[in-house]
Amino acid sequence: MKKKILSMLTFTLFVQSLFAQFQMGVEVGPSVSNMTIKGTGSLINDPDPFLGIRAGLSASFSPIDAFSIKSGLYYHKTGFIASQSLDFEIFDVDIPANLKAITQLHFIELPVLAQYNFGKGVIKGYLEAGPQMSLAVDGDIRTRASLLVDFNLGTYDINMRNSNFRQFEWGGVIGAGIKWKLNESMRMSLGTQYLHGFTDLTNEPILDIRTSRNALSAQLGLQYQF
Repeated sequence: MKKKILSMLTFTLFVQSLFAQFQMGVEVGPSVSNMTIKGTGSLINDPDPFLGIRAGLSASFSPIDAFSIKSGLYYHKTGFIASQSLDFEIFDVDIPANLKAITQLHFIELPVLAQYNFGKGVIKGYLEAGPQMSLAVDGDIRTRASLLVDFNLGTYDINMRNSNFRQFEWGGVIGAGIKWKLNESMRMSLGTQYLHGFTDLTNEPILDIRTSRNALSAQLGLQYQF
């Protein structure tokens, strides 16, 4: 009887210790992304960065104070901007003109990160790194022209389910930040992450075009510790 009671007590303490180190939360912040475009079929050599957003749910487990395993499910709007100058001159007066194509891609991301926690007291720092799998849901290209004033030319949908694209992407993530206690159950965090995509998102059998994305994002998070 004593052995059963001791076993139940040990199991209860073990379960409580697991949940005491488990956190769930929300994160949101801006993202600056771009696309690396290579190949002989590429007409865009140096695209400009795109300002998007990254938001989602996070979950982390800390078997010890110095180490955590962090994952989550995030929505990430990334993209790039291609522009072409069309400046011309009328009666020795320079007239600025510009065409711009803004490509937006919408991803669902699932990272699995190893996190090293350091510091003592209320505020602690962390470093993190690990792989990430992403799914490209859809996208669009918004075209604009600038001739003294800006005006829209149109929006064109990108079907990421088309055979010319790869929806699934593997990438690597590194990050750093700080987190601090609000009370015994609530935590806040502020950090930054860099994503580098390893998958060629273009599956074009005729033209030699290779595309991969990268993004730098900042996140403000709120976590609840069980």
